[in-house]
Amino acid sequence: MNKFLLKIKDTLFIIVIFLFIFISPSYASKRIAVLPFEVLDNDPKIKQFGIGTMDTLTNALGNIPEFIMIDRGQLNAVMKEVAFQNSGFTDSKTTIKLGRLLNAEILVLGTIQVEDKNYRVNVHFTDVESGVIIKSLSPVTGTSIFNIQDQLALEIVKQQNIQITSNQKELISDITNATDNITAYDYYTKGRNSYLIFDKDFSQSVKFFDQALAIDPNYTLALASKAETLSLWAYQLQQSDQPYKDILQKAEITANQALQQNNNLAQAYRALSSVYNIKHNFEEGRNSAKKAIDLSPNDGESYFWLWANTLDHSIDDPLIKKTLQLNPFFILAYLTLGDEYNAKGENDEAIKQYQKVLTINPDSAIAYYNIGVCYNAQGKYDQAIELYKKAILLNPNDIAYYDNLGIIYYYREELDEAIKLYQKAISINPNNYMAYYLIGLAYKKQGKYEQAIIQFKNACKLGSSDSCEILKKSYAGQNTQ
Repeated sequence: MNKFLLKIKDTLFIIVIFLFIFISPSYASKRIAVLPFEVLDNDPKIKQFGIGTMDTLTNALGNIPEFIMIDRGQLNAVMKEVAFQNSGFTDSKTTIKLGRLLNAEILVLGTIQVEDKNYRVNVHFTDVESGVIIKSLSPVTGTSIFNIQDQLALEIVKQQNIQITSNQKELISDITNATDNITAYDYYTKGRNSYLIFDKDFSQSVKFFDQALAIDPNYTLALASKAETLSLWAYQLQQSDQPYKDILQKAEITANQALQQNNNLAQAYRALSSVYNIKHNFEEGRNSAKKAIDLSPNDGESYFWLWANTLDHSIDDPLIKKTLQLNPFFILAYLTLGDEYNAKGENDEAIKQYQKVLTINPDSAIAYYNIGVCYNAQGKYDQAIELYKKAILLNPNDIAYYDNLGIIYYYREELDEAIKLYQKAISINPNNYMAYYLIGLAYKKQGKYEQAIIQFKNACKLGSSDSCEILKKSYAGQNTQ
């Protein structure tokens, strides 16, 4: 994974950021985890409401400074460590264990029942430290799940004895009533589920969001989530040397569409911040991240993008520490820290960061690949080979995995194996000049000069200066062997 941020000294900005973090109003924030509501109905569309209600409440309460809302990504990571297969969220001991692993103070649990198109939602609050239910709300009923979610969000605020402004109520309603169409909501929830599987093909997530938007074009939350998905997709394509600019442009357009509909949506500003980071428009990236933080003060991802867009960010920067304090399961933060250590030649420290990713997601292809890169740099080629193969098994569509594995085989004189890997990379991306260049080197090493020249020509056409130089020497009659 290539380093994606420039390193230019900017002491004044660091001072501003320090003040931004430490002189901002402080609140006695409580860590709250809303768990998936148990749906007492077998209808697949209704079943989605359990996860959807959790997601909606978590997002809606993000603008309350007194709350640190534990998001779906953190919950998914920890659930893998707890045996939910048999007990689900009905077993109190298992649920309390989950809360402690999340470092939550309060758990919000509930059930959803549907009868004759009327919803009945029961909610209770559990203190994680004591394991005791501290409050149960009276059942909330109605014909609109969205109005019920709005009531629930306000009840959670009320239960914590927090006074909120009319503007904060409006921000909550922007999330809870982002759509009034159940089918659009169902597609949106499916898109969110797919998006949270980091390190995979994001096209399915985008399809779900598009289906939601086809039903409700004014579903601003779906637009913002689509923009974030496209941005992360573009980022991954960029890191693996695949075409990404069209996807990135779509991300920027979609985020701006969301803000045209509602300019108080933190998710849309967060998406724009990541887009500007990839474009190296760091000033706009910082501005967008700050707007996201203003709207959602305890969102770890927004602090990450503020850090990523600083011109002289460092491993010890308070922004990245704040990111991981708020969201200790944020994979992209650990990947980026690993890259920072790797760039400094501190491979052992880099490996530690990538291993943290694997504790969160044991199927992270990019983490295995990055550890392989570190082992390669340390001369541990056998270990690197195994890790590259593992990465390919988990994600067979990343050309960098094939290129780097092929390079090891090339230097081991296993040239036929190297050529196969480079050819596979070309089948994924025919514009990958590096693969043509590497095949040319392999053929040249085998003494197959005519075949090598063909590959160097292909690479030269695609922009490989090294290949063009080899061709010049060849045409000049110089020895290129």
